[in-house]
Amino acid sequence: MARKIRFPLKMKNGAEVRTLEELRNNFDLESVLGYFMDGKLATWLRNYFYDDIADRIDALDKNTPDISKQLCEVLGAEYAENEDVALDEVKAKHEREKILKQLLTEEQMKCLATNQEDLENLYYDEGNVDTIFLAFGEFELLGIDNVNYIILKETNPKIIDIDSADDDNLELMMKYANQGIAVASSALGDYYNPLSDPTSIDEVQQLLRATKWYAKAVEQGNIDAQSVLNSTIDMLIRVDEWGDFIQNISYVNDMKNLAIGTLQFVAAETGDSEAQYMLGEYYKNIISNGDYSQDDITLALEWYTKSAEQDNAFAKLSLGEMYSLGIGVEEDDIKGLVWYRKAVENLIKAVENDNSDIAAINCLLAFIRETGDDVVVDVSESTNTEEGYTNYIVKLLSAAKELLVLLKTAEEEAAKEMKNNSDLL
Repeated sequence: MARKIRFPLKMKNGAEVRTLEELRNNFDLESVLGYFMDGKLATWLRNYFYDDIADRIDALDKNTPDISKQLCEVLGAEYAENEDVALDEVKAKHEREKILKQLLTEEQMKCLATNQEDLENLYYDEGNVDTIFLAFGEFELLGIDNVNYIILKETNPKIIDIDSADDDNLELMMKYANQGIAVASSALGDYYNPLSDPTSIDEVQQLLRATKWYAKAVEQGNIDAQSVLNSTIDMLIRVDEWGDFIQNISYVNDMKNLAIGTLQFVAAETGDSEAQYMLGEYYKNIISNGDYSQDDITLALEWYTKSAEQDNAFAKLSLGEMYSLGIGVEEDDIKGLVWYRKAVENLIKAVENDNSDIAAINCLLAFIRETGDDVVVDVSESTNTEEGYTNYIVKLLSAAKELLVLLKTAEEEAAKEMKNNSDLL
């Protein structure tokens, strides 16, 4: 007969229990549930000759809602409902512990952080910790110059913030970016970003690097990097406007291709409506310049439509313009009016929801002035005071709603005229 190997059950308070009485005195529901789930509780009971209780433990249904209460009753331990632990949580915790034991030694476990509090305790309290292992949780990295952070990718931790990139930590930041930390990639984008159109070849190189790192950040899942990536791409697309110094750059077209290629990836992979709108603008500009193909028309309409389907008002305005003026497509007043109406509806909603949305406000004002010959927006009152600004928004929205009625009427009249013409044929 094989000899039984007797092992203690370790409780949260550090006690190693070998008898049922010791278990009751040091009872820790979470630990006991864990031992119950992996079968060690029944084995421990039999090893110490509590066979009857072990049989009753084996007979318990793990899926019953009051399993914690039943477990306490069988073991003769007090059940406190306010301290109950969900079995799924215990199971998940033990699964995590199992993974960590495969990845780290016992000594390395002492430098493990599974949440921000763990990280801060190790960083500030221990003093002599030079390496911190990160697992499972969300983290804001502290002092990357002082501590080596090791990301346990198998546990999928999320890094939500990191130091700004600077000359001193650039190499470290690149290391973390290449490990898949999106905020590090975004920080590198910020480091290189010239913030305005380049005025020298050095700034061109910076812009290219910034675009590369922002694109990497987006690819790694950093949604916040999307808008700033769009801005660097916009600069690259407008390379011809930078000034005479670009005549000394042999790779101008390569930069445009890089910008459009990155934009296409972002628009397709992330579905970002702003990126989709920018692609529509790019192809519409090609059409407007006269040297275009049918593919350019198809792509302009495709990307504008995808963006418009996500309620991008600017894309809707551009579709209205293409159809109303016949830019690359057959002129169609009804389609143009439909898209204009939808755009104005969007813009009104945007300003009503946020009266500080400057882009929506300016776009709405410009569109009213351009198309609403019978609509007037009174902007004589100063907007420097809160009352003046509020009155301006009220007047703007009133004018926009007046224009909306005119657009709906024009749409109905155009549809009626088309029907009449059809009946005559």
